[in-house]
Amino acid sequence: MRMHWWLIGLLGLGCAMPSTPDNGTELPPPPPPVAGGGQRLLFVGNSLTYTWNVPQLVRTLAVAAGKTSPVIVARTTANYALEDHWNEGTVQRDLREGDYDVVIVQQGPSTLTSSGDHLTQWVRAFSIAATAAGTRVGVFAIAAPMGADFEAGIANYRAAADLSATAFYPASQAWLDAWQLNEAIPLYGADGFHPSRHGAALGAMVIAALIFEIDPATMPNLFPEFISETEIAQLRLAADQAIRRDGRR
Repeated sequence: MRMHWWLIGLLGLGCAMPSTPDNGTELPPPPPPVAGGGQRLLFVGNSLTYTWNVPQLVRTLAVAAGKTSPVIVARTTANYALEDHWNEGTVQRDLREGDYDVVIVQQGPSTLTSSGDHLTQWVRAFSIAATAAGTRVGVFAIAAPMGADFEAGIANYRAAADLSATAFYPASQAWLDAWQLNEAIPLYGADGFHPSRHGAALGAMVIAALIFEIDPATMPNLFPEFISETEIAQLRLAADQAIRRDGRR
């Protein structure tokens, strides 16, 4: 049965390595990729990635920087943890057949010790599978909900990346840097959980800067009708600070 990621912190889960799914299970066809001839990126996560379409924002930033348009496939389903994606088996098939350059993985906030352990377990599983397919994994560190232990979420995401020797996209750290520059910058959406346009743009900026080696200072405003020129300058600086301090390609 699929496990909602928000329940993970309530369960005492063991850390045994997962088994592969039943080979007899018929899998649905993969979604059509966004056309392009550049790097091939596979996003695996949930609504914290698909809100405001972070994968497409990353593609837009790459193209704006003069990079060959990347191929983007997104495996993002509401309330899914990495374990849920693994148990479906579609991502393993994607890895075998998709010839991806980077797999960008994201889970829930993972602010508890148990949910941090679970995150590390499944990042490691994806990293092993990706390495076997000649692909590398990058951990997309998303922000904790409003009022939650933000620093614990940062620490758990960093630990998952460190222990699995993956790339690290420190979007949550960039949020803190943005608030240092402007404590009123609206990074959360109305629910205090999902990112606003500002928050999604900042996450995309961090990912694109690291994967495509783009200077955030040169990035366009992805939502000019909603993000002011002052705010985009602050987001560019916050992305640059977080990448220089905490990022890893």
